[in-house]
Amino acid sequence: MSSRIPEADRQAFAGIVDLALPAAHGMPAGNAVGVAGEGLDKLIRLRPDIVPDLLRGTRLFAAAGTLDAVEADTEAWHAVRLAAYGAYYTTPPVQAVLHYTGQISQPIDPDETPAYLANGSLRQVIERGPIWTKV
Repeated sequence: MSSRIPEADRQAFAGIVDLALPAAHGMPAGNAVGVAGEGLDKLIRLRPDIVPDLLRGTRLFAAAGTLDAVEADTEAWHAVRLAAYGAYYTTPPVQAVLHYTGQISQPIDPDETPAYLANGSLRQVIERGPIWTKV
């Protein structure tokens, strides 16, 4: 685990994740897929700029025990939400439930006629002609 997030703050973040990302509608709970662990570490490697605001948010939560205290600090609330949801939706179990395979390269042959031209999808639009009005 990352040394950038002290254990007390990581535990507070796990408490936030419990409230923000419970298991529901076939989706796993955030802490069940490692959001406060490996997911958080991965996210802060990508977005180290949010760490100060994130830590402020986790400390506000630890002190008050509610999300209301974090919501009162706009920057901290934004960082906490970005960390929680960003880490959640990049975990393989969540992506599997969503059937998200990531971005897939789809090479285009410039000499091939595109399907939308070959199957007649644009015929109605072409036959209609321009519809804009000159100003």
